[in-house]
Amino acid sequence: LPSVAGLVKTGPYALTIAGGNTCPGGVLALGGILQADFGVGLPAATNVTLGNATLSSVSGSLNAPLGAGAGQVTILPGLPAGFSAVDVPLSVDVGGAGAALSWGAAEFNPSALVLNETGANTNLTLVNGLSLNGATRTVNVNASAAGAAAEIAGVIANGSAAAGLVKGGAGTLRLSAA
Repeated sequence: LPSVAGLVKTGPYALTIAGGNTCPGGVLALGGILQADFGVGLPAATNVTLGNATLSSVSGSLNAPLGAGAGQVTILPGLPAGFSAVDVPLSVDVGGAGAALSWGAAEFNPSALVLNETGANTNLTLVNGLSLNGATRTVNVNASAAGAAAEIAGVIANGSAAAGLVKGGAGTLRLSAA
């Protein structure tokens, strides 16, 4: 696990961070839902690392790029991680350009992409497509409350070889451009 000099969030519940905050160092979420926005609840220079956790936004829009730098999101490889919508519908556009996420790349290799973890209570749209890179990948929608569906709006592509997509969890997943 990465060394974090700031906040470590554990446990299955949601934590909302809003308003001014001078949390030094990064934020490591190892369970549940972290709801915060860069430059509002989180300092703009903070990195958020997710492992067995999801990130949500107070504003309803999340477009931080993947990476280990300031204002970026790190997804720990081999662990389930992703995004959740709490109290406001959430549009996730990783990197802000709608580019496909290349599953298996150094910056994006979760064991499962989680779109709406248990505790999410409204709809989430992932704008980005997914490149499965010739493997079978899993997308979990664990929230099963009415009105808490997840949607992948981007194209889902195999990559260089035959691939598959497995949907896990009790919630609803819509594929609108697959």
